[in-house]
Amino acid sequence: MIGSMDEAEIERIDQALQDWRQGDVALGVDMFMVHLADRRSPLTKASRDAAEGVSDKYDTFEVLTPVEGLVVVTQTCDIIKKCTHCEFVEVSPLIPVSDERTLEDVRKGRRPSYAYLPQLAGKRLVADLDRTMTIEKSVLAGWSRVEGCGTDMERVTFANALARKRQRFAFPDGFNAALRKFRNNIKDKNGKNSSEGKLVATLREVRVQPTPNWDAPEIEVFFWFLLEPSVFNTEEIGVARNNIEKWMKRIEFSGTFVLKHGAFSIVEPRDMSVEDYFGSYAIDYDDVSL
Repeated sequence: MIGSMDEAEIERIDQALQDWRQGDVALGVDMFMVHLADRRSPLTKASRDAAEGVSDKYDTFEVLTPVEGLVVVTQTCDIIKKCTHCEFVEVSPLIPVSDERTLEDVRKGRRPSYAYLPQLAGKRLVADLDRTMTIEKSVLAGWSRVEGCGTDMERVTFANALARKRQRFAFPDGFNAALRKFRNNIKDKNGKNSSEGKLVATLREVRVQPTPNWDAPEIEVFFWFLLEPSVFNTEEIGVARNNIEKWMKRIEFSGTFVLKHGAFSIVEPRDMSVEDYFGSYAIDYDDVSL
């Protein structure tokens, strides 16, 4: 009978999944993503091309898009659960990035729509977190596993990227508007052979901290510029501070938002308290409000 599975087949699938981890990938020419589209208003090129062959009887149809590979985004503990109790896993597509600068931005978490996979960096492939597909575990059991992350720390970093995609803060509209020139300036300096370009390259995060909170009638805002450890000497920190002061002048606060006295601090991870880190919010490079 088609569809029935005996104990031996269940054991085969469960055994095959024991080696899989969140962040592992499958590569191959036969990899694809599936999404639903509306025949009356197809939004992507793939759906517009596919819509031509869809019968007028149907408004919603499936679109298959070839991809270079798929990465497992389901947590490891759920991947290895028995397939009869937990039948599905989620995957996202792997896409190529155009240059090393973009790859580095993804590695540093500046592009929350994507996640960095260290073992695929040589291929310039990253996970596209805007798209997710559900597959049955028997499909995953038939794929050849390739490590996307080689160490526990790399897996933790990948998991954090997944969490940040869903948890990133929605800044107030007035705040986004006021920072438009500031953020565009940072993006413009990225990759430049200059002191400002070096500063952008060494930034792990730019975080903002409101006082007393985002709902107050007047909000003082403080900026944390979080650097990679041990990159700048004392003289270079002075140059970095001067550059940031120039950047800050591009912020156009009015009304609700004001710059807190002192405005900003340049710190390495060891210099920032846990309280300040979790009381502040990261500014993203690919924020939809830009």
